[in-house]
Amino acid sequence: MISRSRPRPGVSSPLAVAALLFGSGAAALVYQIAWQREFRLIFGSSTAASAAVLAIFIGGTGAGSLLLGRRADAHPRPLRLYAVLELAIAAFAALSPPLFDLARAAYRGVGGTFHLGMGVGTLLRLVLAALVLGAPTVLMGGTLPAAARSVASPHDPQRRVVGVLYAANTLGAVLGCVGATFGLLEQLGTRHTLWAACVANVVVALLGWLLSSARQPTPSSTDTHALEAAPALAQEPSHDALPEASPELPLPPRFVLAFAAISGFVFFWMELVWYRMLGPLLGGSVYTFGLILAVALLGIGLGGLLYGAAPRRRPRPSRRPDALPTAAATRRGPTAEGLALTCALEALCLAIPFALGDRLALLALALRPDAGAPLLQFLPGWFALTAIVVLPAALVAGVQYPLLIALLGAGREHVGRHVGAAAACNTLGAMAGSLLGGFILLPGLTAIGSWRAVVVTLILMGLAAWLLPLRAPQRAAAPASPLTEERPLRRLRITAPAAMVLALLCLAATGPTAAFRHSPIGAGRVDRMYLDAPALARSFLQNARQVIVWETEGRESSVALDATDGLAMVVNGKVDGNARGDASTQIMGGLIGAALHPDPQSAMVIGFGTGSSAGWLAAVPSIARVDVAELEPAMREIGERCALVNHDALENPRLRLLVGDAREILLTVPASYDVIFSEPSNPYRAGIASLFTREYYEAARGRMNAGGLFLQWVQAYEIDVDTLRTLYATLGSVFPYVETWYIGWHDLLLVGSMEQPIHDVTALRARLAAPPYRDALTRVWRTEGLEGFLAHHLASPAFASTFGAELTHPLNTDDHNRVEFGFARHVGSSSTVEDAFLPLRKDETRRPALQNGVVDWDLVDEDRLFQIAGDGSEFTIPEDLALDREIRAQAALNWVTGNIDGALAKWRFQERPPRGINELALVAEGMANAGDDSALSIITALERTHPLEAEAHRARLQFRKGARAQAATSLARVFTEMRRDPWSSPQVIGRSLELAREMATAAPPGRTDGPPDPVAKLLFDALEEPFAVHILDQARRTTRIAIAGTQREHDLCVRALADVEPHPPWDRDQLAARLTCYTRWNHPLARRAARDRDRFDACQGLRGWLLCL
Repeated sequence: MISRSRPRPGVSSPLAVAALLFGSGAAALVYQIAWQREFRLIFGSSTAASAAVLAIFIGGTGAGSLLLGRRADAHPRPLRLYAVLELAIAAFAALSPPLFDLARAAYRGVGGTFHLGMGVGTLLRLVLAALVLGAPTVLMGGTLPAAARSVASPHDPQRRVVGVLYAANTLGAVLGCVGATFGLLEQLGTRHTLWAACVANVVVALLGWLLSSARQPTPSSTDTHALEAAPALAQEPSHDALPEASPELPLPPRFVLAFAAISGFVFFWMELVWYRMLGPLLGGSVYTFGLILAVALLGIGLGGLLYGAAPRRRPRPSRRPDALPTAAATRRGPTAEGLALTCALEALCLAIPFALGDRLALLALALRPDAGAPLLQFLPGWFALTAIVVLPAALVAGVQYPLLIALLGAGREHVGRHVGAAAACNTLGAMAGSLLGGFILLPGLTAIGSWRAVVVTLILMGLAAWLLPLRAPQRAAAPASPLTEERPLRRLRITAPAAMVLALLCLAATGPTAAFRHSPIGAGRVDRMYLDAPALARSFLQNARQVIVWETEGRESSVALDATDGLAMVVNGKVDGNARGDASTQIMGGLIGAALHPDPQSAMVIGFGTGSSAGWLAAVPSIARVDVAELEPAMREIGERCALVNHDALENPRLRLLVGDAREILLTVPASYDVIFSEPSNPYRAGIASLFTREYYEAARGRMNAGGLFLQWVQAYEIDVDTLRTLYATLGSVFPYVETWYIGWHDLLLVGSMEQPIHDVTALRARLAAPPYRDALTRVWRTEGLEGFLAHHLASPAFASTFGAELTHPLNTDDHNRVEFGFARHVGSSSTVEDAFLPLRKDETRRPALQNGVVDWDLVDEDRLFQIAGDGSEFTIPEDLALDREIRAQAALNWVTGNIDGALAKWRFQERPPRGINELALVAEGMANAGDDSALSIITALERTHPLEAEAHRARLQFRKGARAQAATSLARVFTEMRRDPWSSPQVIGRSLELAREMATAAPPGRTDGPPDPVAKLLFDALEEPFAVHILDQARRTTRIAIAGTQREHDLCVRALADVEPHPPWDRDQLAARLTCYTRWNHPLARRAARDRDRFDACQGLRGWLLCL
């Protein structure tokens, strides 16, 4: 504990100085967050850009620790030096905003990395970051050495007071991180938050100055020996005041400094792993990364406090009454064994959550409050989960850092230099860990492999510290604390290896799987009902692992493909788009702009994703160039796998994929465009909201040709009206005219232009009748012609102007990004903004301005309801519809929900024949299911645009009329063609899979030793390969297993089950059927199947979801 003897001249109160460091730590962390946000707007949010900024920040503090640590030792008033440093830091921080503006102008002026190349561009980033951050960060590095020197005592050989100061500084950083992330940035904006921290920093500096004025000058390190040579009677006769000896150090200083560097490397490498791994469970918003950083800092701070507050043991008295204490008996220094123990414990603290694996994913689901809960209700669960993974290891790291400083020397002597040297080496290692971890180790080893590698590295470090003293000559050292006393020392020699062995055993566990990494738990997309029983929890885990068909550790994100129903790209645990399910948004979002522009020649797409937006735009005959900005290089693989839906985008020579940050590309690549489609991820995700600010829209406007159109995708789900109004007002402040289109399930498209949009009916009708517009309309929107196109028009610019004018706060800007926090607060909620558009249904002014032609608006209104039905989403039927239109709407709603008989029954209450693709499909399927031959004429009409759907309905009609073999042939043809054609309705094909089961089950009784039923075998073989882009893949696999189950005397079941191994569905009947199949055919997996079935049975009746996983 901190000595409570009366203050000595020249030594400041440790608690007062700790309070100062608490305040300066809070200010420093606010600076860091604000500076990172500013640089993200200049260099972009890529790993390379962030690493360059972080390297300068860390490197500056390390250099300052090394340079100013010696200065602190020589300064007569080190606390005054501390105050001067803090005042200078505040001054440089306050002046940083104009420096950012100069850096921005310089970076854009030379063209950024896309003009200079990655190597020179990265060097420029480092130079500009150093010019802005160099001075304040170097000064920051000197504050802890100066403060430590001001309170260090020769009677504190373990330098516990340094641990307390380190803890106070780090705990202050926790306050700064939490305050900035959860309050200041949202309320004040970046620069006002920065300046608020400057004010706090000035207060700290002034208090430090006043405190230093009340103290006598501190003897410099050169005077320390003279002071310590004073007679012992001049000091208080207590054990705390025993004269300091000069024993040999337990470890060579070079070893200690190298250890400090490796420790920093490992911790920052692991920090990257934490960000990557916990993002999917916590949501990946700005709150996620702030919370992880805060918990890591909290652990480090508590560790430093624990080191400083550890009880000291008094030396054991000699049995000889005349014996005098020796130097060895009075030294209270740390030991190599204690350092080894910190490494072993840190490794174990990291290995235990690794071994918990997917249980942490279920815990995250259990701790998540109900949808729509306020932010404060999320924080306890987020903190608990993060604390389990991060806090223990960070706490041990916090103990280890002051221990390393104590291993370099004892008491006051050269304490500033030692603190500076340790900090410099630690930050040098941290720089290397950040750079190598982000660029090489994390992508190369994956996050899971990196987690294991960090644990192994810590174990090796511990072994080195544990073994080195055994090889070195015996050094003089005496017991004095739990880390140094003789009997505890013997225990340490056993405890450290034991912890290392336990850590290695934990690494043998499976660890986190796809259920942890690629499930949208943090986004609120996983049902809590999976926690009702162990079987359900295990079912969730099995399914989450089974559906991932590809994954990689990208440079910027973890990326995977989920094949549940169409290839869905999963980025950091969140589905960012489905190749088939989101085709209406991805394809039509870009084509709307191309169709509305009279003669588009060039286009830019923000976000490559599945490649559909860019690929279909590149297929427009008049467009000669499409540039695509994509941050994650791994998206190229997804584009290749989605070639069947994206017009072979990557093979089109007119398409250019630019890998980098969208803002940087937009600002530095010399090109102009007729159409810009901004289709990033959800704005709540960290860094994405910078693509929804006024400055971003101004940059886009600067790249547009005369008459150009800017297209902004906006989600209409998990959003409140105020945030939507902010988006409208911000976009409208740059583009005076903003049209609104409905492009897909709860997806809006805002079309901004500088001129009043007036659309030529004749030209637009002709354009939509030609490919690729015609193909997109029929395949994606399931409509035809201009009326079908305009059915997705939602509001004219008048609505945007009126709606945005009601905004009661400033616009969304780079400095004050309200949208980022507005979306983050509604992640996983059920809030939508449909009510904002309700008045538009009766307002004819919402219609677009047209010329040179006539539009059938009754057809437009009629088509709108059925296009929504074509999305497969349930919709609300308006209350004021005419009776026949209401009947058709009710029929469409029945059809969407799978009630095809009810849909036909409703349809027959009105007299108009079906028109349009969705009406034809509804009536054809309903009549076919009823065995009505009248369906044939409608099937023939549908065949013109959707031949596979027509064939599916024909198969249904044939089966209902008793032609089972003929129906199976037709249905098998549908399934086979689905491998190449992704454009049939997933709802219709899904019901066709159910029909296939029904056909197989209807097999007539026959010989058990003969060949399998030909109908079942035909359907079984037709479902052997996945459909195009894995549409309905899970349903296809389960249907195939069900068909195989009807042929129990044949080994079809073995072939079918191969599709779901090694993660079979966790269902009693399916597990039993799997066991029966494998046992009958003597399959090698029979024993495993038996264990799985027995395990399921043993867990029946249990309630806890942690059991039986």
